[in-house]
Amino acid sequence: EAVRAATYMLNITLLKSLGMKSPYTCLAEQQYALLQPNVSNLRAYSCVTYVLNQSIKRGDKFAPRALKGKLIGYEVGSYTIYRIYILLLRKV
Repeated sequence: EAVRAATYMLNITLLKSLGMKSPYTCLAEQQYALLQPNVSNLRAYSCVTYVLNQSIKRGDKFAPRALKGKLIGYEVGSYTIYRIYILLLRKV
């Protein structure tokens, strides 16, 4: 997970050797019109996240409805979907 997230970050980072372009942009220029990588979805690796638990009943208005987790990467093929390790359940 960590290697895949690091590879994604490296591929969208600007490099001086490529004329201040990212490898993603250089590849896109060869195949398509000028594309810029979308960095609005990036989050710090291992940051604290909260995942909505929809299986919790709606009885108590002030009961917690989220599970605490840590960001461990991005879903394969879609970097707008995060992979989160849920601490309480010990699973992704």
